[in-house]
Amino acid sequence: MQLGCLATVAERAPKNLTIIVWDNGVYQITGAQPTASASTSDLVAIARGSGIANSAWAADEDDFDRLVAAGLKDGGPSLIAARIDNKPAVATTDRDPVQIRERFMRGLGVRGGPG
Repeated sequence: MQLGCLATVAERAPKNLTIIVWDNGVYQITGAQPTASASTSDLVAIARGSGIANSAWAADEDDFDRLVAAGLKDGGPSLIAARIDNKPAVATTDRDPVQIRERFMRGLGVRGGPG
């Protein structure tokens, strides 16, 4: 996703869209270089400036749960951002990327997924 799409989301105003941003402050896959949001850019302020008024940083897990519930109840578009650590995910049964993809594909009703 790139920043320009935030303006498109605001202009189209889909009622069934809540964007969740997990901000770890680094480009993990390319060597953990810092992102602009790690120092100077505020993603929530950018979303609001793009026209997504219902945008907020989650202060903690309880606040995140409250924001998600509000987004589902009130309709979108909305954006919820949460700062997370920049440590690579530990491959467990719940967080294994292959398993996540497979569960996602099953949820869509797609059998087998990409080879």
